[in-house]
Amino acid sequence: MKKLTYFYYNEFINYLNRNKIFYLISVLLFVLSMAVGYSLVSVEDIESINDQTFTPIEDWDKPTQFVDLFKHNFIIDLGCIIGGLTFSIYSAIVNLINGMMVGYVLRLAPTGIFMLGIVPHGIFEIPSSIVAFVGSLSVTKIEINLIKGVLQNGKTFKGELFNSRDLFKDVLISLLLVMILLLIAGFIEAFITPDLLNWYIG
Repeated sequence: MKKLTYFYYNEFINYLNRNKIFYLISVLLFVLSMAVGYSLVSVEDIESINDQTFTPIEDWDKPTQFVDLFKHNFIIDLGCIIGGLTFSIYSAIVNLINGMMVGYVLRLAPTGIFMLGIVPHGIFEIPSSIVAFVGSLSVTKIEINLIKGVLQNGKTFKGELFNSRDLFKDVLISLLLVMILLLIAGFIEAFITPDLLNWYIG
């Protein structure tokens, strides 16, 4: 058991080392898009949300909501990873939109609502978006390698497919991380967040 744990730990560390640049790009893109979303909120928007009355969450089927939330977010992140086939253009747009939405809500939502209604599941959901974009960049790199294998002299499709084996592994690890993070986020958002908000709203 210890050897197996050590093996997976090493695989994860190697994955992180191979993708340091991709993670840096993904985080920077997300942070910049958050800043854009944050800047889009007007004073009138803030005044409007402050005047609203929040009502308790009722008729919330927690197991059903958990499944629906996970499926919805997983489809988005899976699409982001597969979007690597568009040279990550689609994936970058998805990441930009996600970041802008987070930045917009960060500035617009009252502090208590944000801290109890967004942060608990957001600390897992936001990293899943970052990991998904890393996965898309790996897909793009595989795509570029295979194109080189077809077009460049001295390289073959089969050879580049073999050379990309670590990239295929990285895509699978990214997908697994996305699933784990979204399962945790979905559980918190479905089973814990409503109770926290209802307690806060009173």
